[in-house]
Amino acid sequence: MRQERLQGEHGETLTMSNGTLSIQATPAFGATIHSLVYRGEEWLDTSFPTPGPRSWWNPWMGGIHADVQGMSLLSMHEEGCSAEFVSLTDSLGNEWSGISLNMDIVKHDENKGLKLDLLTLMLPGSSVLCCVTRLTNGTGLSYNHFRSNLNGFILPGESIRQGWVEIDGDLRTRCGQSGVEISSEGVIRIGSDSRSAILHMVNRHPGSSAWLYTNNQVIGFGESEWMQMAADETVWTAPVFFAFADEALTYKELQNLVDIRFDGNGR
Repeated sequence: MRQERLQGEHGETLTMSNGTLSIQATPAFGATIHSLVYRGEEWLDTSFPTPGPRSWWNPWMGGIHADVQGMSLLSMHEEGCSAEFVSLTDSLGNEWSGISLNMDIVKHDENKGLKLDLLTLMLPGSSVLCCVTRLTNGTGLSYNHFRSNLNGFILPGESIRQGWVEIDGDLRTRCGQSGVEISSEGVIRIGSDSRSAILHMVNRHPGSSAWLYTNNQVIGFGESEWMQMAADETVWTAPVFFAFADEALTYKELQNLVDIRFDGNGR
């Protein structure tokens, strides 16, 4: 695993590579992974280095990022964030390494005291990126239904119009045209007219909800999970995986991924 901290005109950028995948984050830009490269090809759509409007979002940063209930992208961006390299062992004894994007919420009245960490993790040589969110509840409140979200914006070629999307047992849908929303039953696949690799976005089903939305400006993936969270408790979301392969894989074939836990308590 190779990691670098590079100082540039847009602030410090953290880069992590496992020899197959590489990711990048620049905390001054926002709490988002703004680059995911597989076999030399960029797969994330982003406005880096400057947040700006896109479709109905303003600001829009793209990439892969987490958010929580009641907070807009503007509110999240105003909180600022930090980033660090991390290593984490899963429930099967595998050691993952990557970048953690860390946000202490101090300005937003409703969620003040909440700490959000988005961990973006890889195994050596693997074609899988794991994204898992850790929430530490310092709000003083307890929640029966607290919602955490993960969002990813995909660019499967020079244009989103080169992309297609499908779920198990369904026909392919062209991207970048009219507005279409597709619900996930555990895996959504995105491919491209110009690329041989297929990106699988894998969520725990049942247990979390996921979908893909495409219009003429974006291909956006979203995953949402409701959880209980007591005061002063730390909770983990179910991991979401971005897995590359040269053939279409089913949810059943990817089941070993969604069985992975990180908090030691069965999450």
